[in-house]
Amino acid sequence: MNDKRRSFLKKLFYIFLYSFSQFTLFADTKDILREQVAFKIAKKLNYLKLDKFSLKQFSIAYINEHKLLAINNFNVEHAASHFLLSSDFFESAQNDRKIIMLKEYYNPYSGCTNSIARFL
Repeated sequence: MNDKRRSFLKKLFYIFLYSFSQFTLFADTKDILREQVAFKIAKKLNYLKLDKFSLKQFSIAYINEHKLLAINNFNVEHAASHFLLSSDFFESAQNDRKIIMLKEYYNPYSGCTNSIARFL
């Protein structure tokens, strides 16, 4: 009985250890991918003042929306334009001296959120 219990606990420990290692490797990969996406967008839009936290939030949303698994199938042009559409860049009359903040993740399939524009 004691040997069965010991082998069961040993197997349970190995399963836990394996699943924990897989989770941490996956989490590290996601963080590295998020940093790479944020870096490439910041490099593309280097002439603008970008908020670091907004860039981080956008890269997380962009990775989740486009189901990005690796940086090699990443389109920097698309992500940079998507970031500008999601930010307050166009509302501030394209002022390049102002720090650009993320408003909400841009979804082209949702309706206009401006209540006055609905009546025009």
